[in-house]
Amino acid sequence: MADTTLNPARCRVWRLILHGEQNPAWNMAVDEAILDAVGAGIAPPTLRLYTWSAMSISVGRFQSISKTINRQACAAMEVQILRRPTGGRGVLHGTDQTLSVALQSSDLPVAGSIPGIYRYLGGGIRVALEALGVAIAAPPIQARNAGAGDCFADVSQLDLVASSGDKLIGSALCRRGSAILMQSSIRHFEPSDAYDVLFVGASSPRSYPLEEVDDETLSAALVRGFESALQVRCTESDLTDWELERAAYLLPRA
Repeated sequence: MADTTLNPARCRVWRLILHGEQNPAWNMAVDEAILDAVGAGIAPPTLRLYTWSAMSISVGRFQSISKTINRQACAAMEVQILRRPTGGRGVLHGTDQTLSVALQSSDLPVAGSIPGIYRYLGGGIRVALEALGVAIAAPPIQARNAGAGDCFADVSQLDLVASSGDKLIGSALCRRGSAILMQSSIRHFEPSDAYDVLFVGASSPRSYPLEEVDDETLSAALVRGFESALQVRCTESDLTDWELERAAYLLPRA
């Protein structure tokens, strides 16, 4: 394992936002508002951690809801469907830990390719999971279930997978000018109901290696993981007035 000891002399300062449980639509609007603020140069690189006040599914920016999500089942189970600004497949929220990272491409010490961004930012999550005792295995050589509506059933070489081969994190990217947003869902607690019927296509394994870890411990591990893996210093703050106004404007379309 690489040496991830924090070196204060090399650290850049990131803003840390700890939002806890929030309304589903508000969560998506806030992430997009932060992306716009970072892109406009009025906010620093930002790591945001949050959870969800209700069960919901966020679908990728270009994902077909009619072809990949069972709307009738979602309505029957009172699961809200949201469109997020990033790509990828559908993610079930409500018992997961979600994080977003917004930064300028100039903040990346690696090439700005999609694989490079995933591996760089995903390094913070990997360090956190390993610190919590989760064994990370090599990803599959060939993609599995690439047409599935459920993000966690769709496994590729860029994913973090457990020793069982199960996908641990669902991540997606968005570029807007020089700004980049990554949204990541970490499976935390197992839902009390069977939600496999909400997605069209292959079902994801019901694997939750972090279910014995409490919210505070997981959040703290993620912050430390990003700080050590990316050599940044996270300073807790909150949204600016500009971001709050922008999120309120985006909310009807979230």
